[in-house]
Amino acid sequence: MKTNICIRNLLKFIWVLQRNSCETADSTDNCSKCFLGPSISFGPYNTRVITLYTKNGQLFEFPFYVNGETNMSSYFRIQDIDDECCTLLILNNVNGQFLSTGQTIKVRLVCIGAVKCINDINIIL
Repeated sequence: MKTNICIRNLLKFIWVLQRNSCETADSTDNCSKCFLGPSISFGPYNTRVITLYTKNGQLFEFPFYVNGETNMSSYFRIQDIDDECCTLLILNNVNGQFLSTGQTIKVRLVCIGAVKCINDINIIL
């Protein structure tokens, strides 16, 4: 099965934004605006939180472990991407605050049906 080029391009765009910030704002759409944060002069943001949906429309969730307890998360940060897969940092949502779990997963792009951008945040990597 072929990778969805639109999904790959969107995730790659977000990944590049997280690595390098743009200098101009030309869109207010959450997923495709060319800077991180509510405005280009407001920062420092280093992460665009995303959720993923499978091809059949289900929210993608993955377990993570804290203090020996298993938890589930549907919030991620793109750590790396290539033509076939993306590596995601699993984020923990604690009372509306996103925290890094330090745990990653690798997802095949062909399995992703949709991407939803949540918030731009600054997390300790």
